[in-house]
Amino acid sequence: MANKTKKPTGLSITRSGNTYTFKWKIASKDHKGGQKLEYTVYTPNSGQGASPAISNTATSYSVTVANVKSITFRVRGKRGKSGNTTYNYSDWASTSWTAAVPKTPTLTYKNEGTNKGTITWSCPTDASDNAIFTGAEYQTCIERNSAASGFWGASVQAKGAAGSDVIIESSADMAAGNFIRWFRIRACGPAGNSPWVTAYHAYGAPLDARVTGAQLVYTYGSSSRVKVSWTIGHNAQYPVDELTLQYVTGVPSDNQLTAPASGWSDAVKLDAKAWDDTAVANIPDSIGDDECMWVRIVGDHDGLKSYSAGYVAAIGRLKTPTIDAVPNTSTGSVQITITEETACDAASTAIFFRSQNNPSNDRIVAIFQNGTTTGTINVPEVIGATHTCFGAYAFVGSSFGNIITRLLMTSDKVTDSDIPAVAPADVAVVESPLEGSVRV
Repeated sequence: MANKTKKPTGLSITRSGNTYTFKWKIASKDHKGGQKLEYTVYTPNSGQGASPAISNTATSYSVTVANVKSITFRVRGKRGKSGNTTYNYSDWASTSWTAAVPKTPTLTYKNEGTNKGTITWSCPTDASDNAIFTGAEYQTCIERNSAASGFWGASVQAKGAAGSDVIIESSADMAAGNFIRWFRIRACGPAGNSPWVTAYHAYGAPLDARVTGAQLVYTYGSSSRVKVSWTIGHNAQYPVDELTLQYVTGVPSDNQLTAPASGWSDAVKLDAKAWDDTAVANIPDSIGDDECMWVRIVGDHDGLKSYSAGYVAAIGRLKTPTIDAVPNTSTGSVQITITEETACDAASTAIFFRSQNNPSNDRIVAIFQNGTTTGTINVPEVIGATHTCFGAYAFVGSSFGNIITRLLMTSDKVTDSDIPAVAPADVAVVESPLEGSVRV
């Protein structure tokens, strides 16, 4: 009766690229009676087996095949005759190897201008492990929302294991307003695909900031210290890389103290993540007669800028006019002549009458618009008066008839006689929360 041969041991399958090596150990004294090897290779679309002939002393066998999903081999042997003892083939010894999903790639984006950038990707491709990589799938799209979901579409591009692409956005897309360019890539293999890796970049300027408050803290020499508060919206589609406080000084051009369009200078860089904040900044400038100081917040992303509206931080005094009043005490008419000293073309001049009987009440009797320097007005109180007092001051604001409805800038008052104004009563000085100032 023949004895059974011990079956082989130590079976393994190793991979090197597309070459798979089967190894085993002969557990019996020998396999002089023969060896048999069988293997089956499974790809995503099929399976194919083979029974190659091997020598009696072989302990390994290699096969080269691409796109392997799994592979199985088995081997058995037959010991040679020893004296009168004969041997049968051993039982089959078998093992298998299974591919894994490819490892997740890396994907980065580097901005290189207002409409240009480079994406770079790399897929792990270890030739010896079971995470087989056969290619990569890449997609890109534009979305004018701030979340990447449900809009990739069917367009898929094949990519190699590693590389880079330069992305240049069209002028039409840039002109249509802010958008997000999305990218994603995944590694593919016979066992399936890795998870998508996503990157994105927002194109376009930040949202406009809004200055919510600004005031001059104090002036020292030719410099000023200003406290500014602001807010700016932000999200993935409207990121903010940099915030800058700018300022400009000058003579107002209208009676709303609208900030000038040009002449702005940087004062200080602000925290780009300070989307709702307050800062105190030193400004290397100060205001003179007839001037205001405006501030604004500039947002920056990829060199594209957004601007808040200018906000008045400090208001100077207008230069004081001169006045000459010639009253007719018989008719009540008064000939007024003024000299406008201010350089502000938006300034008007208020003409007031100060009664000798009520010197604390400077009653406006006329308002001369800019450029008007002479006029005759009627003031009945001067009829029969032995002494009259008229005065003037320049102002920027709004008026209706002889009533100033909104006063934004003013000069000191000037009179053509010596009736003094009555000083305010009950004046007190108290501590101010602003450094370097008091409250009256």
